[in-house]
Amino acid sequence: MRDRILRIGKSDLEVSDERMKSLMNDMTNAKTPGYQKSEIVTRAFPLELQSAMDRINSRSSTGPMEPKIEGTFYNRIKGSLVNTGSKLDTALGGDGYFCLYGPGGEIYTRDGRFTLDPNGNLLSVAGEYPILGEGGPINLSSAEDVTINQNGEIMINDEKVAKLRIVKIENPDALEPLTGSFYQGDSEVLMVEEDLNPRVVQGYVETSNVSVVDQMMELMYLSQKYQITTKVVQARDSGLAAAMQLGSTQ
Repeated sequence: MRDRILRIGKSDLEVSDERMKSLMNDMTNAKTPGYQKSEIVTRAFPLELQSAMDRINSRSSTGPMEPKIEGTFYNRIKGSLVNTGSKLDTALGGDGYFCLYGPGGEIYTRDGRFTLDPNGNLLSVAGEYPILGEGGPINLSSAEDVTINQNGEIMINDEKVAKLRIVKIENPDALEPLTGSFYQGDSEVLMVEEDLNPRVVQGYVETSNVSVVDQMMELMYLSQKYQITTKVVQARDSGLAAAMQLGSTQ
């Protein structure tokens, strides 16, 4: 596809399509505790303009100013805390993450909905991943008299039986989404360190930071933009086809 208008239009449609997928995923997880919305990042216009000027100065005829996806940004703004009344539900007042044992090793989340299986293993409600403590997966004899203090220490009848492993991630942009509000990644790249002041709140969970109203408005805008771009591409394609047909008859 050598026509510049068609190339720009095609790239814009691809970017809009990815943004729509991201919005739909956010809306699907709007009620998932601890979920952090994602946003598609496109290349800044000044960078594209400078790149185009360089091509013009070098008399290059390739590479129009096409929209390009640079990557995915996850909004780290915290959701609000909601009281659930469950002794095993926990929320984080700080910037840390709970540690769980996932399919490929340690995974991270801010979804503090926990439960016990018949063997007393502490698991996440979503995914049923084992919750990690300082010494590995946590096992409790009962949930009836459980108290979890702000440091993440789990007490039964005023006796400490475990402590939640809560970490800070200095490079959260390197987190890779696993599913819902769960993330994974190389601990060295993430720069994982123990959270010394996690501020755990028992009986609460953190809601997602997705605003359904904002997402709906963005989806409407993208839908209209997609339709306009499609019409431009179709008109350009029809014009080129007509020009080629006219040229072939002369």
